[in-house]
Amino acid sequence: MAVSFIGWLGKEVMMSEATEKILNDFTAKVDKDPFEIDVTTVYPELNYAISINGIGCMPLGDIQGIKAKAKQGKTLTESVFMAAILIGRCLGITSNITNAKVLFFDTEQHQRSTAKVVERVHKLCGWDVHKNYDNFSAFSLRSMDIKERLPYILKKIAAKKPHVVFIDGCRDLLHDFNNIEESSNVISTLMKASEECNTAIVNVLHTNKGKEDNNMRGHLGTELLNKCSDVWEVKKDGLIFKVEETDCRNIPTDNWCFTLDESGIPIQLDIEPELSKEEIQMNKMKENFCFILAGQKSLSYTSLSTEYSELTGLKTPTSNRHIGMAVKAGIIQKGNDTNYRLL
Repeated sequence: MAVSFIGWLGKEVMMSEATEKILNDFTAKVDKDPFEIDVTTVYPELNYAISINGIGCMPLGDIQGIKAKAKQGKTLTESVFMAAILIGRCLGITSNITNAKVLFFDTEQHQRSTAKVVERVHKLCGWDVHKNYDNFSAFSLRSMDIKERLPYILKKIAAKKPHVVFIDGCRDLLHDFNNIEESSNVISTLMKASEECNTAIVNVLHTNKGKEDNNMRGHLGTELLNKCSDVWEVKKDGLIFKVEETDCRNIPTDNWCFTLDESGIPIQLDIEPELSKEEIQMNKMKENFCFILAGQKSLSYTSLSTEYSELTGLKTPTSNRHIGMAVKAGIIQKGNDTNYRLL
């Protein structure tokens, strides 16, 4: 059935059903709110830049964080991430992107130090350290005015269209990391850029100076934590660097660690699973009984309890309880002579 409408000259105009449908469809598209979730729409699955032991992380179109105390290995960790993304695999980290392009922005170091980072990434990739590659670009922004840094980064992202961007460190994109407005503007701008350009933007930020305070610095750190899809923390113990995903919106990845070879290049280390308090206690208890009953020695219940208390400093009731636990765990056994010996 045809319907009519009043034309621009004030005359009635007849409209076919087909024309009416086209007009209604067009109006619906114009009126649709782009910010409203439509349950009839099939939204694309997250596209993860990398996987660690089969678990995807660092999704494109989102922002991420790397945090640590000063000089704990944040930039070394970035180097491993960048190499993995660029060549497909590095230190057990796998890239999910073909022909990936990476940008690295250094706001902290001198150009020579930034060049050293690039050289390290090239070595991890097995590339010529004296050759530039189109899929990996690095920039030293330390000498640039603070207010110019973020616009410059956005300009390069728009021009080069990278899959992943690393900003080391994002604190230098604003004057005061405790300023709520400045911090919110920086994080909001990076979020918008990541979504519009479908790139992962990884932000490096120091944690607070307190020894036990592992929160990222200032209101900037709070904003970054609230908005990030993933946050990794780097800790250095001697020559070993341990990387742990402390916060994530999806499935958390496994911890991983590395050390450095003689030329300062990261090499993979196997990480032992962390033991529970109960497992640690049981191992220590086994060690104590092995020390007391070594050499096929056997002791009565009273003598064993006394020696255990003397060795550990525990009171008799606790030592007696440990004897019972050790028997149940198969560490020691009670013989026909009622003495106790190692199983």
